[in-house]
Amino acid sequence: MNIVLTLVIVFITGLSFLILFRHDKKKRFFLPINRIMVFVATGAVFFLALTFFQKSKLSFIGVLVLLPILYKLHLVNAEIHRNDILNLLKDGFIIFDKNANVKFANMAAERLLGVSAGTIKKVGISFVHKKLQAVVFDAIETGIPQSGLVKVNRLFLLIRVNIGIQLVHRERPNVFSMQIEDVSGFIPNHKMNKDSSIINEFFQSLSYRDHLTDSLNRRYFEERIPEVLMEAVRARYSVCLLLLDIDYFKEINDKYGHLTGDMVLKHVADNMRRISRKDDLVFRLGGDEFALILVNAPKEIALLRAQQLCSTIEKSNLEDSRGEKISFTVSIGLAMFPNPAITLDQLIQFSDKALYHAKAEGRNCVRDFGDIP
Repeated sequence: MNIVLTLVIVFITGLSFLILFRHDKKKRFFLPINRIMVFVATGAVFFLALTFFQKSKLSFIGVLVLLPILYKLHLVNAEIHRNDILNLLKDGFIIFDKNANVKFANMAAERLLGVSAGTIKKVGISFVHKKLQAVVFDAIETGIPQSGLVKVNRLFLLIRVNIGIQLVHRERPNVFSMQIEDVSGFIPNHKMNKDSSIINEFFQSLSYRDHLTDSLNRRYFEERIPEVLMEAVRARYSVCLLLLDIDYFKEINDKYGHLTGDMVLKHVADNMRRISRKDDLVFRLGGDEFALILVNAPKEIALLRAQQLCSTIEKSNLEDSRGEKISFTVSIGLAMFPNPAITLDQLIQFSDKALYHAKAEGRNCVRDFGDIP
């Protein structure tokens, strides 16, 4: 009797899978991986039923063997589905690991680079351009998103390398992704083959941008801030550096997902730009860390703007895709140049220390290095 019940359960399970895939408009059941998953899942149910009715240890072992196989097949299936989606993009997309080994290249990448995905995997990313290789290894070594411009087959390609993208559910988020965008349309035809300083300046400005928040990136921060301080010394005015961290940003990502986390990052950057003047500079240094340089701003004005920013973000009315309200705050540390900081290193060090005190004192506040005992 128990065997009959077991067979009935297996039959119903198998029939359910068949009906499910039969009504799949994308006909994914015809993929070999999905058919294998049906058989493995049916076998797991069979052994589970035997274990329940017959108390068979051998059946229990069968369940333990088949479930990990089923989970692995699920991950493979998710990866196939991911690749199908990436192949629909008009921009090139390449996935590689921390050793710069290419794991996947979509069809747009093949078209833009003029080589097959198999060749890209076999030869690697270094064959395209030395500058491209430099951008990739800069991203891997620093852990900071990088961008650059290369010319391949008479096309100007804007390269963006992102860090730690989780592309498949529960996949280890230590893979890197490269987005390849054809920006040749920005350049007039008569300048395509010329070494134009205007073109170079235009694309250099793109390489200094964080494409998610449209803020300036760390590379430009490191290049520009010494110039700002030298100009301040010549003109005899003060400069304020604000360092900002989003409080408990990891928890926001874990609770609401990375898309909502990206929305929070954009919101913070937008608010920083709103309180900025024409000569002020907004940077995303990486992760949830931002910087704001206030040029020719007295300490009182800098504190007022920082407190205004902190209060505005606390009162933000953001919602995720499900309509759930998202509440978050920021902590800000600031320091002034040339008093008390007299060098660039001191300015960064003092601002960082002020930020540390803001976090230690409960977060959601502004701390000035000059007020720290």
